[in-house]
Amino acid sequence: MARLWIVAGPNGAGKSTLVEDFNRAGLPVSNPDELAKQINPGNPEKAQIEAGRRALTERRAFLVAGQSFLIETTFSGRGSLQQIEEAKQAGFKTCLVVVGIKSAVTSFARVATRVMRGGHSVPAADIERRYQRTFDNVNQALKQVDLAFVIDNSKRRPSLVAKIERGKVIRLSPKAPAWILKQIPLLARHRAKERSQGLSL
Repeated sequence: MARLWIVAGPNGAGKSTLVEDFNRAGLPVSNPDELAKQINPGNPEKAQIEAGRRALTERRAFLVAGQSFLIETTFSGRGSLQQIEEAKQAGFKTCLVVVGIKSAVTSFARVATRVMRGGHSVPAADIERRYQRTFDNVNQALKQVDLAFVIDNSKRRPSLVAKIERGKVIRLSPKAPAWILKQIPLLARHRAKERSQGLSL
């Protein structure tokens, strides 16, 4: 069965690094940021709209061909959830990897560091606006996708926090940070249930 992998997270969360490290199958990657760089190398931000259009065309071509592929995205746009439904209707297994960081402040700092190293910039207003929208969409997507992993990438090394299958928490790390439980209520409810069961034993 063909698969759609979505690697989602706020700006500066480390999505590109994770994709490079873990895309061992060599799946084609659809990334509007990379397309924007190709369209307008000098000022990718000005090419975001055209890059978004091209990314949609690219993704629909993969769906029609039944070709497994990977999307790297902030997952903050209106079409994020629709892409999952389109993939499911095309017979794809849908898999979501949530790459989280603690706050928009962390996003600002990560993007600033990236710019210093020659990477692309993102306007501060966009970073702040996208941060919460990312998690709002993630919470909806967890009800839709077949499989999901939640990763905390706030520190030097990424840490797997949770595994979710068809909306059910299969694994939740005992070290899941409070900020993730706050952002993802499904995980908070699971943790509360674990604690109540522990008290009743």
